[in-house]
Amino acid sequence: MAEKSGVAIANIARFEQKGLISFGHLIELAIALGYSSELKAIFSEPKFSTMEELEQIKRNVGKKKAYSRKTYDEKDR
Repeated sequence: MAEKSGVAIANIARFEQKGLISFGHLIELAIALGYSSELKAIFSEPKFSTMEELEQIKRNVGKKKAYSRKTYDEKDR
């Protein structure tokens, strides 16, 4: 994997043992493992398109919903 990705063996071992890795090395490993289309999907769609939408998202963080959605089965019980 080190040879295929270009990431040093020591970095791969640290990632496997401690879960620590740089973002760049993580991307290189993902590409070497064939996850390039998944990476493109993650970074291609923004969650917001304007600063107003971003501010609204920030304001809603941590707020509780007024009601919870229940599945069809839960309603009939």
